[in-house]
Formats: sequence, C-alpha cells, structure tokens
Amino acid sequence: MDVLGALQNLAEVGVAITGFSGIVAVVGYSSAGSWTTADRDGFRALVVWSLGAAFLAYVPVVLSSLGPHVSMPWRLSNGVSAVFHGYILLGSFRGYRAHPEIRTRYHFSLFSIGSVVLAAEIAAALGPLASVAPSVYLIAVLWFLFIAASCFLHLVDRSFGSSTT
Repeated sequence: MDVLGALQNLAEVGVAITGFSGIVAVVGYSSAGSWTTADRDGFRALVVWSLGAAFLAYVPVVLSSLGPHVSMPWRLSNGVSAVFHGYILLGSFRGYRAHPEIRTRYHFSLFSIGSVVLAAEIAAALGPLASVAPSVYLIAVLWFLFIAASCFLHLVDRSFGSSTT
C-alpha cells in the first residue's frame, strides 16, 4: 500500500469537504437568517478537522525529506498529529460542555473513539506502536475526515433539514 499516495488523496478530500461546506453554509444559512452559537462552533469544527487532515496528510512527506531513517518520520508525524489531535479534542470537549443539546451517545462515542485514536498516535510516536506508525497515522487522518464529514452532515441537516436538530 502506498501510504503517502493515500494521504495525498485524503488531503484532497479534506480540502473538498471544506470548500463544499462553505457553499452549503452560505446557501443554507443566508435564507435562514443568523447562525446560532452551536452552528458557528460546528462550522468552525468542520473547518478545523478537515483542513487539519489536509495539513497533516503532508507532514510525513516533509519529514521524510529531512532524514534518512525510515521509521523516524512516521514517529514524528504521529507526534505532530497527537499534539494537534489533543488540542482539538480538548477544544471539542469544551464545546461539548458548553452546548448541552449535543450531549448524546453519538457524541460520547466520538470522544471515546477519538481518545483511543489519540492514544494510538502517542504510542506510535513514543515507540510501542512504531512498527505500525504509518498505519496509525493513516487511521488518524481518516478519523479527522470522519469527524469533518459528521460536522458537515450536521451542518446540512441544520441548513436544509428539520428545525428540531
């Protein structure tokens, strides 16, 4: 499997999600009036997760060009990803606490799975999972895109769907 090629494709998906979300946001919310705080926070999360995935998809490429050791770029990439993921997960948790309407089992499961992915990134960066560091990194970027897609679907539902969500 060509992990770097897969990451490039995932970066393109991340940018596409962000761009299409901007169009949906403008079209959907321009007729609805003002955005709620939850809507703004959801859109912000969508942009951060999708552009984060696009940015992180290129970190191993840059790091692999800096050194001859094969596993070190992947371990460093997982470290960079873990720092980003931890920071965003903490911010998401603050948003979760600030908006009681999103406290559902679904969101709890996202935090739980996200925490497991974060733990795997840390383990890959520090060494216990170094042998599978490229796979862990790929899973992390896929996880970021899954969260971005989830935010996008919520945005579409709030823009064009029922007013009860």
